[in-house]
Amino acid sequence: KYTTLQDPLGNAVHTVFSAGDITGKNVAVLGCGPIGLLAITVAKAAGAAQVVAVGHTNEYRIDLAKKLGADVVLKKGDDFGKVARDLTDGLGMDAVYEITGNPNAVNTGLGMVRGGGTLALLGVFNDPVTINLTDDIVFKCVDMKGIYGRRIWDTWLTSTGLLKSGKLDLDTIITHTFKFDDILEGMEVMASGNSGKIVLTF
Repeated sequence: KYTTLQDPLGNAVHTVFSAGDITGKNVAVLGCGPIGLLAITVAKAAGAAQVVAVGHTNEYRIDLAKKLGADVVLKKGDDFGKVARDLTDGLGMDAVYEITGNPNAVNTGLGMVRGGGTLALLGVFNDPVTINLTDDIVFKCVDMKGIYGRRIWDTWLTSTGLLKSGKLDLDTIITHTFKFDDILEGMEVMASGNSGKIVLTF
């Protein structure tokens, strides 16, 4: 069943490691969908000191993020930037991974990342995004990266190494399994948002 995760896992691995070696670093994952959840377990496996997850409003997935070991899970109404600074002696996150595609999340990420940190964007945005380039990118020396897919073959090799290490918690992310004949039921569960990754069996 883990093979069904190779595509989204590749996205998560590419995104997390776009910030380089995160051993001992503080990172934030914006979004607790399947790829965001994978990014949480990848960051933990990669040795991040603290992983902050932003789950917005979905309590089911917020709970999954906690089970995966996110040190702090934030949701709508929290002061994301303040929490990031409070957790890091006023500095902010070393890396922030945007995995929602919500245009507002870009500025959320910029408010959480430290000076000289990395903001990696995997989310795909349907609307234009307005940011303050001077204050939030130039003066903060933020390295903002666009992430598309994965980097052949590096991503696969890194993913394989993480899988072999046994440090990835994939069982928590695969929350439902349906037979192919029950695909409509699976689609309904997926549409409800009350799931992690759904697997079909044939």
